[in-house]
Amino acid sequence: MSRCPCGWRRWKACPRLELRDWASCCRSRNPKELALTIGAGLTIGGAALPRAATVGLALCYTVIACLTVIVPIAAFVVDRDRMVGPLGRARSWLVQNNDTIMSVVFVVIGSMLIGAGAGQV
Repeated sequence: MSRCPCGWRRWKACPRLELRDWASCCRSRNPKELALTIGAGLTIGGAALPRAATVGLALCYTVIACLTVIVPIAAFVVDRDRMVGPLGRARSWLVQNNDTIMSVVFVVIGSMLIGAGAGQV
């Protein structure tokens, strides 16, 4: 049973649950996801769009981010025997090249954020 940040056994029974507590409990375990989400949030939030457009963009980002998980799982559920090989090979490749992938992702995100910031100056 998980405890809330203030020590209660159940989240619903917690008398004081603040935003910083949720942030500490819901933090991402993958720095690439955290960097992408922060970058997307800063870009969408800083675009000075109407509220409906901002919510629409945030929903689009969420759907696209979820598809990277949903599609392989759905493919595995639909045809397990056929997907074991390709998903295993993809996992092996991703594990072997994790450092390179993270470096490229961080360089791309950093370049985009610096470019967007420089374009607004």
